[in-house]
Amino acid sequence: VGKHGLKTHLSVKQTTPSIELKKSKKIADGTK
Repeated sequence: VGKHGLKTHLSVKQTTPSIELKKSKKIADGTK
């Protein structure tokens, strides 16, 4: 259970930045 939870936490940690990057990219494109 602990290992699975850690794996899920890691994958979430890795996918969150890409979502934030896409969001900021959209905002940057909008201000251009």
